[in-house]
Amino acid sequence: MIPRRSRFREPSGYPVQITARDKELLRLFDTSRLLRSNWLVEFFKPECGTGMGLLSRLTRHYDAGLFKSRTFNGTKNVMETMTWARTDAGDRLARTLFPLPVSFNSHHQAERLLIDTLKASLFLGAKRDGRLIAPWHAILHAQSAPDSLLSDPHPFKFAIDQQPAHHKRGRTLAQDGEPIFVFKESSDEGVGFILEMDAHNIQTQYSESNTSNGYKFTKYRDYVWKQKAYTEKYGFKSCMLLFVTTNERHKKYIMKWVEKHLGPTSWILFNVIPDFVTEGKAFPVTLTYWDEPWERVGYPPYSIKDLREL
Repeated sequence: MIPRRSRFREPSGYPVQITARDKELLRLFDTSRLLRSNWLVEFFKPECGTGMGLLSRLTRHYDAGLFKSRTFNGTKNVMETMTWARTDAGDRLARTLFPLPVSFNSHHQAERLLIDTLKASLFLGAKRDGRLIAPWHAILHAQSAPDSLLSDPHPFKFAIDQQPAHHKRGRTLAQDGEPIFVFKESSDEGVGFILEMDAHNIQTQYSESNTSNGYKFTKYRDYVWKQKAYTEKYGFKSCMLLFVTTNERHKKYIMKWVEKHLGPTSWILFNVIPDFVTEGKAFPVTLTYWDEPWERVGYPPYSIKDLREL
């Protein structure tokens, strides 16, 4: 689904004075590329109250050309379904304020919004509990990261078997989104997480296509988890794969496929996120993905919040 253009007026380019709150707002989009209004406000509670002042400020930044907005429901243009992102000018300003370079994995906007909403749930849960999650730009510049990571031309891909470069499956395995790292409570240790988002448009069975779930699971097992390639690439001592799809029936089907073809897998965590993008609905803020356990095949459920099986 391609979202319709916003009905907001064109930005005037009139400059605004950048406050401390504005800096926080700009910095938040180093963690997520797209955030809906109701989720964005949650990051600044309770200080911002109902959030209307924050959204009014954001509208001024839109007018100044620092942010852009879109609706993903195609018909309405209400604040709770408005989705915000930094513009190129906003990115340039952020880099003058926070000089660490930030890169994002590229995806269609509708899928990107699902990815960023899932991440926002985890970040909000950690914020509430006084815990720390390192986003991609922090991982990239962490002391534990290999020196090669900064110069890696494909930071979101893993090298796989040395098949001919012209083979249609390619020689790399691409992940969705960007990795995150969840720290244990009162500790410098933690667990890395890699994300795969299935908008229920990807074939589950193994095929020669590198977009099939069966292909990706098999390659993740053989070339990432068996060889601990996540340690070499990101410096993670421990890592898990978050696999999220858009309905319960499809999740169960995929889990049955994994059970049949891969057997018990402690490193794959399964969950569901509603496809509110194509349904054109506002997705209420939830900390479900932080608070509630994720399912596994052949192992007890796993809690990201507690970093342990239950």
